[in-house]
Amino acid sequence: MHPSTRTQQWIELAANLTRAEFVRRHTGYFLISSPIAVTREVRWIRKRVGTPSAEARVTVGRATACDLPLVHPSIANRHAAFSLSADGRPIAVSDLGSQTGTRVNGKPIPTLVRIPLDAGDRLQLGEVSATIVDAEEAYELLVAMAPS
Repeated sequence: MHPSTRTQQWIELAANLTRAEFVRRHTGYFLISSPIAVTREVRWIRKRVGTPSAEARVTVGRATACDLPLVHPSIANRHAAFSLSADGRPIAVSDLGSQTGTRVNGKPIPTLVRIPLDAGDRLQLGEVSATIVDAEEAYELLVAMAPS
């Protein structure tokens, strides 16, 4: 399995930081997708730089305008959105009307209904499986993915 270019950048960053530094700099949660074709995607769930503070939502989809782009034929242009708490942690996910749907821990979620999230929750976005992990778990995964 080969990491995507973005994931490779995360691997290099983790290799140059201690776990404590990584966690301090990257609070909140990450979305770790299962291999898509031959790549694994690692994405930090956070607002884009320059987004107004009132915007407490992070979009996921194929469109480059999405905060977390995931390119796969089963992912809609604007597939789902994470709602963030005041400290930037994702607290809920909602499907944005995608044709292939979104599941949380195996259960389909209705369009535009916010479903609470915790670290360890499994998401299914179309045919892409992903897990919500905290920064410590993301760090461990990234270090393990680094070439020896």
